[in-house]
Amino acid sequence: EDNYDGIIIASNSLNHLNDLKNNLDYKVPILIEKPIFKNFDEYRNLTEFQKKYIFLNLEYLNAFYIQDFREEIKYRNIKLIKIIWHDPFIEKRKDSIKYSEVYTSIFIDQLLHITSILKSLGFNNNNLILDALIYRKNSDKIEIVNSYQDLKITISISRFSNNRKRKIIVNNNFELDFTKEPILIDKEKGLIKNYLKKNRLMPIAKTLKIFLLNNYKD
Repeated sequence: EDNYDGIIIASNSLNHLNDLKNNLDYKVPILIEKPIFKNFDEYRNLTEFQKKYIFLNLEYLNAFYIQDFREEIKYRNIKLIKIIWHDPFIEKRKDSIKYSEVYTSIFIDQLLHITSILKSLGFNNNNLILDALIYRKNSDKIEIVNSYQDLKITISISRFSNNRKRKIIVNNNFELDFTKEPILIDKEKGLIKNYLKKNRLMPIAKTLKIFLLNNYKD
């Protein structure tokens, strides 16, 4: 009989749910990419052990460049934050082609990443107030407008954009662009700064390290 200390599920997202179900009987910690359940009833039916030891990869909680960006903006009078997460349907990469994941709800796909970004920036997602959900005719983007105390947070998500975009923009003049390598752009000062790794792990590697070292408190 197989004897595992833990299981990591990183298969095609279409197979995640079945792969999770097929491995629940091993009674070991499981780290899984999204999606994790079809509905909340599937979560309710888990044992207490399973509820405690199934971990969802929210990789941007561990993104060093978002944590650095949080330090950059903590003394600013922030009135507006824009988060842009756009994917083209077909993206040509260095040695492969990536197709946009269109079979999972965009809200438990892209929006899940964005909630982890907001949490990494120090926001409590439970305190967000949804003001508007906008999808314009002939548009490839969905815009979500939120209030957070005296702050406005807009989120733009797309699976059919012309280009890949990953941006956090503060007050329209200060931004983190991590579409490729993370860079800080200060439009007021004309400043561009690269966020270097400095021997720090990239987000997925950091998540895997925490899981493999059984450091579940993180």
